[in-house]
Amino acid sequence: MSVKPGSITPHKAHWRAAILVCRKCQKKLGDEGFGPDGDQRLSKAMTRAVKHSPAGRGAKMKGRRAPVGIVEVGCLKLCPKRGVTVVSGDRPGRWLVAGEGAAAEAVLAELGVNLSFAVKPARALNGPDLPPDQSSGGRRPEHDPFG
Repeated sequence: MSVKPGSITPHKAHWRAAILVCRKCQKKLGDEGFGPDGDQRLSKAMTRAVKHSPAGRGAKMKGRRAPVGIVEVGCLKLCPKRGVTVVSGDRPGRWLVAGEGAAAEAVLAELGVNLSFAVKPARALNGPDLPPDQSSGGRRPEHDPFG
């Protein structure tokens, strides 16, 4: 994707929440300590929890198409011993420290992420900003092979 110098282009994401996870904290734990067997990073365990929840079923779990964005960031400068710093994008003033062995579902619930919602079909995610006749790419409904 090429971008013209000085341009600003908006892009849609299907995220309902953005979670920031400290990469350095995870590395200090040896990249493990979470998940069902205690052998995963917290970010990986949270991604799997979202994928196996009603929110993730039927969704493509990569990038902007995932229902929840879990992003590893550089050091957040809290540096807990035997824990990982986690921040929710919609509540940046409240940081959490997930202790080694904490359940990923519990961390997501504490961050206020609702995993019980079902993913809307892609057609419904076109948004209210487009007129109904343009939401399907300008095609008339009788010529739409998908619906």
